[in-house]
Amino acid sequence: MQTEIKYGFVIGVLMIGGIYAEYYAGFNISLAGGSPALSGILFIILGIIMGIREKKLDDKNGLTYFQCFLGGITIAFIAGVIFGGYSFFYARFIDPEYLSKVVYDVEKNMKLHHASDEDIKHNLAMVRSSYSPLGQFINGTGATVIVGALVSGIASFFFKKKTPESSNGTY
Repeated sequence: MQTEIKYGFVIGVLMIGGIYAEYYAGFNISLAGGSPALSGILFIILGIIMGIREKKLDDKNGLTYFQCFLGGITIAFIAGVIFGGYSFFYARFIDPEYLSKVVYDVEKNMKLHHASDEDIKHNLAMVRSSYSPLGQFINGTGATVIVGALVSGIASFFFKKKTPESSNGTY
């Protein structure tokens, strides 16, 4: 479990750093997070692969598919909680006007495209829910875990314990 905690923590911090790097490099993203930026997805992939690999090297008997998968999911969950926590903290304390800015931008864009009042009202309610501090935490954690589950599922095939292919004792 220490491997998962270590890699989960490192990935979570790198994902936050990645948001700032992409923002200051000129990519059109928000510092609030919400869902992982491109660099964050890359960090999740690399972190899970490295974490499962380290876990496999530590276990002399090898790991089953389920053990590999669970290790990857645990890494992604820890990273997601850190990233989601950052997203909540940003939206609540660093930039408390963030939600208002997003609502204003969405409303302006919808009016520009001549959306009906009913559509505007419905979409703004969804935006307020999604971009609230709690919505930011849920989005950040959920997106990280979903990406982590996909990566873990694929990586586990490569890191699982190999089964005997023939009866002559070779592996």
